[in-house]
Amino acid sequence: MKRKSVLHIILLMAVFVVLVFLVKHDVCDKPDTVDLSVKQPVYKLDAKTLIDLVKNKGKNTLVANEIVEVEGVVKKVSYLNDRITILLGTEETENTFIICDMESNQEYKVSRLKTNDSIKLKGVFKGVLEDAIFLNCIISE
Repeated sequence: MKRKSVLHIILLMAVFVVLVFLVKHDVCDKPDTVDLSVKQPVYKLDAKTLIDLVKNKGKNTLVANEIVEVEGVVKKVSYLNDRITILLGTEETENTFIICDMESNQEYKVSRLKTNDSIKLKGVFKGVLEDAIFLNCIISE
C-alpha cells in the first residue's frame, strides 16, 4: 500500500513539473512579453497596404501575435484611461485605422508627435475588427 502512495506522489510531482514548464514556456515566448526594440518584425508594411489587408479580410495574411512594423501618418493620439493610443492612417483613408496601444515607456516620444506626422511603429498584431489592432507598440527609429 505504501508503494502505491509513493508512486502517486511521484506521478503528481512529475505532472506538476511538466505543467509549470509548459506554462512558463508559453508565457515567456509570447511576443507581447518581450522587448520589441530588439526583435525583428515578421512584416514591414506601410499603412495603406495594411489598411487594404484589413478591408479585404479574405486576403489578410497577418497572423495574431506576429510582430509587425508599420509606417503611417498619425491621425490621433489618445491618453484615455492611462493608456497611450495612436491611430495611424493614410492621407486617403478616413474610416479605417491602425490602432496602436503603446508601451508606457514611449510616453516622451509620443508627447512630441503631432497630427499628420509620419512615423514607424512596431507592435504585436492582435487582429482586426473594423481596424487593425496592435499592442505593446514602440516607435521605431
